[in-house]
Amino acid sequence: MTLVELLVVLVIMVVVLGALVDLFVSAIHSQTDQTNRVSAQQDARLALERLRREIHCASAVTASSTTLVTVSIPPSCFGTTLGSAITTLPQATITVANANGFPSGTNTLSIGSSGTITCTGKTSTTFTGCTGGTGGPYAVGAAVVGTAAKTVTWCTAGSGPYSLSRYEGALCSGTGVTLLNTLASGAIFPSVTSAATSTTLVNSITLPATPIAVVSVAGFPAGTNVVSIGSTSGSITCTGVDTVAKKLTTCTGGTGKYSAGARVSVVGQQLAVVAVSLQLQSESKPTRLFTLNDSIELRNSRT
Repeated sequence: MTLVELLVVLVIMVVVLGALVDLFVSAIHSQTDQTNRVSAQQDARLALERLRREIHCASAVTASSTTLVTVSIPPSCFGTTLGSAITTLPQATITVANANGFPSGTNTLSIGSSGTITCTGKTSTTFTGCTGGTGGPYAVGAAVVGTAAKTVTWCTAGSGPYSLSRYEGALCSGTGVTLLNTLASGAIFPSVTSAATSTTLVNSITLPATPIAVVSVAGFPAGTNVVSIGSTSGSITCTGVDTVAKKLTTCTGGTGKYSAGARVSVVGQQLAVVAVSLQLQSESKPTRLFTLNDSIELRNSRT
């Protein structure tokens, strides 16, 4: 083989090897991008599941902007059970199966018919600094429930990519946990729909009756409202609202007798709904987006 032929062979080999190297590098970058996308999507699904679970159990929501919502979660949503038996109350430290769902700081609890127990601290499996409560014994597995709602704030921060964090309390600050940091947009709460208006009767009435005195007319629009009392009255049409006397006026329809305190609800009353849109971007390719959308009802927002 002459020198010229050898050089030609070397040039051909360089060209072929260069093409192979480019192919391998491209494959590695593609695998890395795919791994990042899968990881971001998995994190987003886990974050959305936790967000869905808390909002779904909430009784009220406040939306300060499209980047922040604050929800009130009733105590029925974060109960636990005793991890060790209690001979008699009060007891300074109460061991439970899992205390992670309870707010940090002071908690008020009850165990069966114990009355109110106030505990000033907690770990993952204990409540500490506890006072109050009576009776006993209480066996392992007895239900431990909170007696006060907790407030949780979900919010985004940053300038792209954005992060999604959860904080206990009504502020987007303090001690919290960040669940996502690959959001392409911080506006993840595009809309929040409040629960329809409801109130209660001031006096006992027998339907049909007019006017109907209620505790509050806040939220009832001027003009015609179609309401029901309890679950058996049928539809009652009231064509006026007296905001001074707090009465629904010129009412027709409905049947039955109802006591003071009975719930008066707008017919077709809907639960509060929080719309969520998580738009994710890949770290290696920021222009490649993936979106998770959901509309979450607050199942305890209608009372």
